[in-house]
Amino acid sequence: MNTKVIGWIEDVSLPLLNLGTIKAKMDTGAKSSALHAESIKYLEIDNKKYVSFSFAQEDGQESILQALFVGERSVKSSTGQVTVRPVINTIIKIGSDEFDIEFTLINRSAMRYKIIIGRDALRYKYIINPAEPTY
Repeated sequence: MNTKVIGWIEDVSLPLLNLGTIKAKMDTGAKSSALHAESIKYLEIDNKKYVSFSFAQEDGQESILQALFVGERSVKSSTGQVTVRPVINTIIKIGSDEFDIEFTLINRSAMRYKIIIGRDALRYKYIINPAEPTY
């Protein structure tokens, strides 16, 4: 299988969520991927469960987003704290590659990067070269 070499920071977009380009950290220490979310609410539309949440861009612009609710997942943070997080599925674009990705939703406002891409999404697609961030 062909894998591409990418940096530990990459510009990504989430076309189904209408978010422009965002710098994301390729985090091989994390199993799952995480997306910054505030004001998380659960909705039901046409007998389907959705999650509504706000996403603040680096320039301060806030978007209210909605995505199909996939389920919940227990995630242990780097500090050892376990949280139960909602999970959504969407499409991510990294360079010319587009693929499905699952994100857990968590408030990452205290973190430098609003998105982390974990091992599950990176496996078999990319080799991370920490010497080559693309920012």
